[in-house]
Amino acid sequence: MFDPDVQRKAISLIMGFIMEFSGVSSEPEPIELIADNLNVSTVSVSCLKVSWDSEPDRDYYVSCTAHDDNYAYSDNMYFEFKGNDLCYITGLRENTEYTVTVKPILSEKEKDGYSVKSSSADGKTETVEVIYDFPYEDGWTNCFAGERASGLTAMPS
Repeated sequence: MFDPDVQRKAISLIMGFIMEFSGVSSEPEPIELIADNLNVSTVSVSCLKVSWDSEPDRDYYVSCTAHDDNYAYSDNMYFEFKGNDLCYITGLRENTEYTVTVKPILSEKEKDGYSVKSSSADGKTETVEVIYDFPYEDGWTNCFAGERASGLTAMPS
């Protein structure tokens, strides 16, 4: 009756036409991963607390950049993770604004079919408030050490 190769080609042509004009995508949309509810809060003059909603068994990449283009202390930053949804960033400068970015990390199995979107939020460290200026005394290092500038004694404080 009909040649099987011709039937296969006709069905393939018809199915291609239906898929093209029906609005149905022939390729599945990639699943988008994002760190939701990112929150950056001030802890002190040198520390920010970063929290987000995380998925179990997922790792995240956290980065921090200062708003100041001439910021020279990036090497001093330390990221202390307290789980996969909480990170403390220390070694920051006082009264400085930062942008913190959190990005999910894909596993080897997820390389195909997943896409990653980073989340960003701004935070600012506290300002040091000087309560009292101690008068300068020649020969003393400062009011906290209580030691002479010439060197420590046998019983340092």
